[in-house]
Amino acid sequence: MNKLIIGSTALKHWFPTEVREPKDFDLISSEPKMEQAEQHYWIDEFQGLLQANKDSQYIDPDLLLTLKSSHFGWDIHWQKTANDILFLKRKGFRMNKDLYKSLVKGWIKVHGEKWAKLQDKDADKFFADAVKRKYVHDDIHDAVAVYDKPLYTLIKEREDSVKCLKDKFNQLNFNDQVLLVKEEVWVTALERYLIPSNFTFGDKLAYNKSLKKLTTTMSSGWFKEFIIDNFDHLYYCKDRSYIERFKQAERQNKLKLA
Repeated sequence: MNKLIIGSTALKHWFPTEVREPKDFDLISSEPKMEQAEQHYWIDEFQGLLQANKDSQYIDPDLLLTLKSSHFGWDIHWQKTANDILFLKRKGFRMNKDLYKSLVKGWIKVHGEKWAKLQDKDADKFFADAVKRKYVHDDIHDAVAVYDKPLYTLIKEREDSVKCLKDKFNQLNFNDQVLLVKEEVWVTALERYLIPSNFTFGDKLAYNKSLKKLTTTMSSGWFKEFIIDNFDHLYYCKDRSYIERFKQAERQNKLKLA
């Protein structure tokens, strides 16, 4: 096998009555492009998909999830990819972790690394970016924390570092791992959208845009993999209590000006 139909066409093949009509025809193949109508793709790492696939023509649903997950860390048709990932995960499919990691390495060669680098940065350097902050970043974290302190503080390499350790993260139970990610999204939603707009920006949209930001440019490695692998637990958040916790901290003058 040296080519596979992927994308919306493959999704429609497997779930003909449940998904949208394809607008294009996507194909991975090591062969030269034969038809103008084809969206033809190839990186060497696709060879692993070809070898693992069972169907002779269409990419298998679990490998389609793996492929979509592998490029979800880049802002390329992000919302469409998010919807497809959620659909496939709700159908019970799981990504192939080994192929995922291989494909990510291939996409890095194509698209580059768009996420922030943590190596050799302390907290002050890391947060000295283009975001205009009203309050000190860590104070917002303290304000929205569900427990007595933000969960990220439990997995830091050291007190003055922004680097977090996988071993410490794995020691948390799953609910707290998900909550740790949500705390990061909540802080971003407040800093970038809700506080600057005096809370006229919709909180659901702020959460969605912040989750996208975390997925594409504010995480990497094992942490990004956890977000993508558990996206169905993170995508929709009805919990608005973090906003009230923030406003209470604001009323109590617990937030230092940046």
